[in-house]
Amino acid sequence: MIAEKILLISSRKIPYDIDRCTSSECVDAVLFGRNMTRAKAVFIYKIKVLYDTCMDEQSIEKEGSKPLKNILKELGGWPLLEDTDWNEKAFDWVKTLIRFRELGYSHSILFEVSVTDDPWDSSATIIKLDQPLFGTDRKELLANEVFTKPYAELMKEVVYYFRFEDRSTVEIDRVRNEMENMLKFENILA
Repeated sequence: MIAEKILLISSRKIPYDIDRCTSSECVDAVLFGRNMTRAKAVFIYKIKVLYDTCMDEQSIEKEGSKPLKNILKELGGWPLLEDTDWNEKAFDWVKTLIRFRELGYSHSILFEVSVTDDPWDSSATIIKLDQPLFGTDRKELLANEVFTKPYAELMKEVVYYFRFEDRSTVEIDRVRNEMENMLKFENILA
């Protein structure tokens, strides 16, 4: 009886199409290679749209940093890019966090808020406050310059790129001071 089952299983071949569909080649060919309509599962449609957007290198090159700059402006701006147009008194961090959430971005900037089940009372929940999510690992932030210096350098390069793209200048000392202040602030939060 056991020998018959082994023979039956070994004689069954997986069709070529099914076997191929477990590979990334199938994903490319079947899911991303054909036109998809909203009639399909919504999550698959969204994945397809995201994939198509990421693969459209011509549009990405054409748009450059405009989409990111537009989002930054909508979220209150980045003082290093806004120069004298940025008004510290008009900036409301609570409204900015709300807008982050509305746009679907992580809003765990100053602190993380979550709701979890109470481990001692299954009918209750707990509001949990935790440390924020940083641009780099918390341990690295608290360690030393070996980790924080490249992080600050990357931020500086982003500012220089944006300013170069706009054909505007920025004071190198100002950028350095802002990055040092940013790292100090993240260290305080960490």
